[in-house]
Amino acid sequence: MDSLYLRKVTPITIQTYMVYLRAFFKFLYADDSISNDPTRKVPAIKIPKKDIKFIPHKEIMAKLDDMLNKMGEKGCRYKTAMRNYFIVRVAYVTGWRASESLSCDPSNINWETGEIYIPRRKGGKDGRAYMDKETAGLLKTWYYSNYPAGKRLWYSSEGNPLSYEAYNFVFKKRFGMGSHRIRASMATYFISQDVGIKDVADMLGHENISSTMRYAACLKTRVQEIHALKNPFSK
Repeated sequence: MDSLYLRKVTPITIQTYMVYLRAFFKFLYADDSISNDPTRKVPAIKIPKKDIKFIPHKEIMAKLDDMLNKMGEKGCRYKTAMRNYFIVRVAYVTGWRASESLSCDPSNINWETGEIYIPRRKGGKDGRAYMDKETAGLLKTWYYSNYPAGKRLWYSSEGNPLSYEAYNFVFKKRFGMGSHRIRASMATYFISQDVGIKDVADMLGHENISSTMRYAACLKTRVQEIHALKNPFSK
């Protein structure tokens, strides 16, 4: 085990090695080929969790402004550009998953309050997502002027329901990251505004609050700044 660490083999690779070794020695032990299984004394491999990547609030807002400013440029396909603007804006304010966004039926949106009903959210339960009233009002005006009889929120330029690849490309083109990163951005933003973890978990549709706690861990720098300013010996 030590030799593997010295060779700088990653923990996940070491864990894979150990899975095969344990299966091999378990077979030998069950076959009475050996009297002792040496892998039973090997400690579990600790795999560090990857840092959650998210897009800073200022970067998202700047990008949204940039998307609006480029609407009038020559060669810009206004309808598609406006759709992409709303895809990013709605994803950031709701924090919903790509699958929830792509399957959203406009009839499940309360345009007056911004509440969105999401049937069979991840985990099988029905859920809710929320837009602010300004976003809901702007989206409603744009949507029904283009798709008065639409059954999905997002359509391709050919008039077909938007694919996951096309939806995800909207984010990758502008942020270099997939759509799920803006979900993380929404979570970290609310937590940075002192919104309770349980409330953020409910917004995201997390059944286990430990999933939401990972986003809180992204804000260690802010905690350090608060401690520097507010600790008992600060001046």
